[in-house]
Amino acid sequence: MAKIAALTAFHLVMLATTGAHAQTLRCDISSKHVCEASPGCQSAKLAVFNRIDLQMRTFSRCDSKGCDKYDAVFSASGAFLNIAVPEKGLMAKLDMTEGRFSEVVTLAGQVYVSFGSCTVEKAQ
Repeated sequence: MAKIAALTAFHLVMLATTGAHAQTLRCDISSKHVCEASPGCQSAKLAVFNRIDLQMRTFSRCDSKGCDKYDAVFSASGAFLNIAVPEKGLMAKLDMTEGRFSEVVTLAGQVYVSFGSCTVEKAQ
């Protein structure tokens, strides 16, 4: 089953980068930490999820109030898709073989580090 998911994720990225097929991934966060110089890193509330539109090359951070969508820079590196939104202090990495996801976001003097997984979002 994991191999099928791996192939599906890889093919989704390849299709999206060629413009052949639109896909949106939903990335649910399972672990989140907020880090500061002092006292260091602590667990944080899980209040957001992300959407990655592979064809439009956008990254959205979503919560109960809706989604904020940003243009993103996508670059492939081996089995990973790197995603950057520099003007928002955000970078993320998607493991295209297993759907694992990590994200780092800076906000003032804090750094938020999140981990989770992504799946293909069904059309609404």
